[in-house]
Amino acid sequence: HIGKEGASTQVTLRPRAGDDGSKNRNFRFNAVFAPEQTQDDVWAASRIDGLVGKVVAGYHATVFAYGQTGSGKTYTMEGFNYQHYNGAAAPSVAVAKPKIRFDAKPEQHGIVPRAVASLFDRLAATTGAGAAGAPTL
Repeated sequence: HIGKEGASTQVTLRPRAGDDGSKNRNFRFNAVFAPEQTQDDVWAASRIDGLVGKVVAGYHATVFAYGQTGSGKTYTMEGFNYQHYNGAAAPSVAVAKPKIRFDAKPEQHGIVPRAVASLFDRLAATTGAGAAGAPTL
């Protein structure tokens, strides 16, 4: 489910039967992404590029990823592949420090590399340096 512009969805968790002192807990969110959705889908729906424009204009911006362990926050934010020694498990500093493999294709790049590229593109356009002055990922 991807929320419409400015729309949010709410989930209410009700207390278990017999939990008299508990209250309903409400959680709001703007989007939920299915596993088959791409990094491009997430980038477009999150509208981070608009935040980058605000940063170039002098404002502060923060992007916060929150979720259950193993839900894909790191991959969504970075998009990089890791060389680690956990077999198929997620990277863990308890086993050995994982090493980033920078062989991800551009369409796999997550929020952070896309935001950095957008920032440098905008700065280059603002200063007149053009595309030649912008770093590439």
